[in-house]
Amino acid sequence: MERKIELPEIASMLHSCFFGMENAHSKLIGSGHRAIVPIVPEIAKMLPGILEAKGELKFDENSTIDDDLQRLQEYFNNDQYFNKVLIEKIDDNKYLFQIDGCFLAKTGVHKVLKPEHNTCLFAFIMGAVIHNKTGKSIRLFSSEFFDEGTRTIIEIV
Repeated sequence: MERKIELPEIASMLHSCFFGMENAHSKLIGSGHRAIVPIVPEIAKMLPGILEAKGELKFDENSTIDDDLQRLQEYFNNDQYFNKVLIEKIDDNKYLFQIDGCFLAKTGVHKVLKPEHNTCLFAFIMGAVIHNKTGKSIRLFSSEFFDEGTRTIIEIV
């Protein structure tokens, strides 16, 4: 019997696909245009339906961006998948998004792929939530990748 696919392979494939698309997008529009248009708005269109499908996470139209990000941080702080997720407001237009002990990174995917000018997949989700709330363009800076986590600056432009 052949060996079945496991999480490390799935993590590597998903990251490879996503980073590859991100790299191709940067080549098409230039790396100086990292507002990631139109990727974040497209994710933003799909995200509420995905997150709200099971009724586990709903975003209130009357809540503030900080309320929604706090709710998302609490949702992501699930020790089955992440040791710690932090969303910290740096100023009115910038946020720090950090993951420590990510279940995907623990598979070794960051060590294998050695991403340099890429953005954490979960940072795109945070950017999409911010875009949904503000309606503004979002710049996702290249993530700092660690063996078991990432750190990304997200800016409203």
